[in-house]
Amino acid sequence: MPELSCELLCPHTMSIRSFMRVRPFSLVSGPTKETQYWAKLAMEQALKRVKDQEESFKGLLEVERKLHSQEKLCLRLEDNISVLQQDVLRLRNNFNLRGALEFSLDEFKKLHKIPEVGRTTLLQHLLKHQAYQACLEDVTMRYQLRKEDVNACARTLYHELSKHAHGNTAELAVVESEHTITEVAALEAVFCALKNEGCFRIPLKLYFKNNQERQL
Repeated sequence: MPELSCELLCPHTMSIRSFMRVRPFSLVSGPTKETQYWAKLAMEQALKRVKDQEESFKGLLEVERKLHSQEKLCLRLEDNISVLQQDVLRLRNNFNLRGALEFSLDEFKKLHKIPEVGRTTLLQHLLKHQAYQACLEDVTMRYQLRKEDVNACARTLYHELSKHAHGNTAELAVVESEHTITEVAALEAVFCALKNEGCFRIPLKLYFKNNQERQL
């Protein structure tokens, strides 16, 4: 095959493979200056690609770091908003048991990333949680009640509170004269669990028929 003239070769438009087909070098005589040039150029391009990939990877890591920082900031802001909302309720004397339970269950849902469900279902999630089980143990011993009875009452708590109109008062209170002792125990166990989970920050007073009172 006739050999192409060097005048036709352009290092900026011709690939190494094309060059090798046009100007093969002898294994005996070694590579020519042209093949050395192309080998050097290929190595430089490969190194440049590696460097570019490293820079891209560093850029992606920096973006990931910033996103992680922003996510942590958003979580802190959500916590601050929750505290402020409860402070506003406290300052406005805008309290009732049903509203407090709704708000606290919504906080519990966000904390544990529970999918969108109704509040009765959210309450069932709480009743399976370790925080509630610990509070249940405490109230059943205090009031000398069976866990089964308190649990049965706690399961229908939101439904029962929703049956009645609740005005807003200057304090959030559970009054024994308005509830059975089992309901008092269930309310205390539920709000105790929500408080221990950081979902309930409003002071809750318990008033008993014997004129005793206690703050949760």
